[in-house]
Amino acid sequence: MRHLIILFLFAIVSCQNKEDIIVARDLQEYCIKANSESDPSIPMLEPLYYSHINFLIDENGSMYYYMLNIPHGASCGYGKTSTVDFRPEFKRITPDQINYINKNHFNAIFRENVKTQFGGRSFVLASISDTFYSPEWSTLINSIDRDKKSRWAYTIRKMTQEEQVVLSYKKSGKKYDPETIAWDTTKIILPKTLKK
Repeated sequence: MRHLIILFLFAIVSCQNKEDIIVARDLQEYCIKANSESDPSIPMLEPLYYSHINFLIDENGSMYYYMLNIPHGASCGYGKTSTVDFRPEFKRITPDQINYINKNHFNAIFRENVKTQFGGRSFVLASISDTFYSPEWSTLINSIDRDKKSRWAYTIRKMTQEEQVVLSYKKSGKKYDPETIAWDTTKIILPKTLKK
């Protein structure tokens, strides 16, 4: 019986369209590596962690989104000095800000919430894992990449520690208090009020 279950699961995974598997970068690791290999005369690359609209995909393929007020100029991709900190900043995201997306309404929610700002349309897609399977996102990203009329900027990355924690509280329904979380300060820049 166990062998049949394993074969069944293998068959399901094998039937997935490989074009619908998307890779999410760990931006902190990627930018440290990219900058260590680059010419010192080139400005340092800063990771773009957040946008006005941020989409999340959990380990089950469930989709969520939340919005942030990103001031103009905050999305600049290059640092001025060699002291760039590649950790994402703590954004004070709360479980109430994160909204579940029914897959049947995915396209409508995307089109309604991704607005033109700073001369183009931008969003962030963050996954709990390094790779994820999503025909919805694969189709959408392919259509965006073919769109020659609009200017698009998007990042596909792994979830930040804050997003993972807040999403877990959203899904569990437990009371979220960032003061009680044991944050890993090697992965996040905390405000002084949260530092222990």
